[in-house]
Amino acid sequence: MSVKILVTDRNNRPIANAKVFVKWQSGTSTEYTNSTGVADLRCSGGLIESISVNNYSVHEGRIRVGDNDTMPVQLNR
Repeated sequence: MSVKILVTDRNNRPIANAKVFVKWQSGTSTEYTNSTGVADLRCSGGLIESISVNNYSVHEGRIRVGDNDTMPVQLNR
């Protein structure tokens, strides 16, 4: 069980080797995406406060995620 972040570009293509930074209510996680655009954070769910990809903000605001959730985000750069 693990929270995952799916990173795509503006054309919904997965972005490989992108640095994903997640600020949780109780800490942080950093991971890189694989060839399918998925960053496996290797942690259980909780309350996400923000997500950045390659140092660009892609999500601001609290959102609760479960243990097996995949959170999709889009990098429009």
